[in-house]
Amino acid sequence: MELKLHTDSRSQTGYDQKFAVTWANITTGRNGQADTSAFVKGSDNTLSIPGTVTKAGRIALVLSVTNHGTGENYTYGDCSVEYTVP
Repeated sequence: MELKLHTDSRSQTGYDQKFAVTWANITTGRNGQADTSAFVKGSDNTLSIPGTVTKAGRIALVLSVTNHGTGENYTYGDCSVEYTVP
């Protein structure tokens, strides 16, 4: 499974962005986490987490994004979803 985050930062100065996933296979009990980060700027940015091997089953995913601009300027957000891998 490959997870992708598309960002329209609308920022001409840019900032650091981290994209992370924590997952658990409810069927098998396997779990894991992975992340990636990049400096983003402008209107078309993609961060990708390739090769997440969950095996078949019901997969609970928590996706999170953290942005860090200049100084102590941080923003972040999480979302969760359940997905079935055949």
